[in-house]
Amino acid sequence: MNTKPNLLRPCLSLNMKRRIELTVRDLKFMHFLFDYKAMDYQAAFKFVFASVCKNIAYKRLYKLAKANFIKSLLIRNGSKAKVVYLLADQGMEMLIPLLGQRPSKMEHGSASIKHDLKLIEIGEKFKSSALVAEYHTENNLQSNSTLKISERYGGFCRRRSDAMMAIVIENEGISTEYLVAVEYEATAKADDRWR
Repeated sequence: MNTKPNLLRPCLSLNMKRRIELTVRDLKFMHFLFDYKAMDYQAAFKFVFASVCKNIAYKRLYKLAKANFIKSLLIRNGSKAKVVYLLADQGMEMLIPLLGQRPSKMEHGSASIKHDLKLIEIGEKFKSSALVAEYHTENNLQSNSTLKISERYGGFCRRRSDAMMAIVIENEGISTEYLVAVEYEATAKADDRWR
C-alpha cells in the first residue's frame, strides 16, 4: 500500500478502521499545527475553520483526532479548561510533500503550550501587515536544514528565535529590507542574548 499522499486526490487515513478523506482545509490546519506546534479551538476557528459553523468544525477536529492525524489535549488553567491540538506523527507524514522536504527536526509538539498559543496571534498579525514580506516560525526555521545553514537565516536558527520576519520599508522609491527576530516572553527573563 502506498502511504504517500497524492495531492491531486483526497488522502486517506492509514488506519483502515478510521478512514477519513483529508481536505485542503485539513491540510491547512495541520500545516498551522506544524508551524506553531499547538493550536486551541478559538485559533483554529479563526484562522482555518471560519467558513463553516462551529459545530461542523468541532466534528471535523474530532474526526481528525480519531484518525490519528492530530492529537487533542485538555489543559487546565485553574477552574477553566480548554482543548489544544497538536500534530500527530501520521499528520506529519501527510505534510511532508507540502513542505517540499522531510524536516531535519521532526518536532511537532509543544514544550510550552501557553507560549506557543500566543505566538499564533502574534504571527498571524505580523503576516497580515503589508510591510512584512516574509515570516518564518521557530519550527519552520529549526526543521529546515537549508534555512539553518544559510547566511540569511542561520543566526535566527542558532538563537532559536520564536520567529523571524523580513520587513520592507519604502522611502522615496528606495526599498530597504530589515530582518527582525520575533521573541515573545510572558515573563521577564535575565537572558541577554539579544542585547
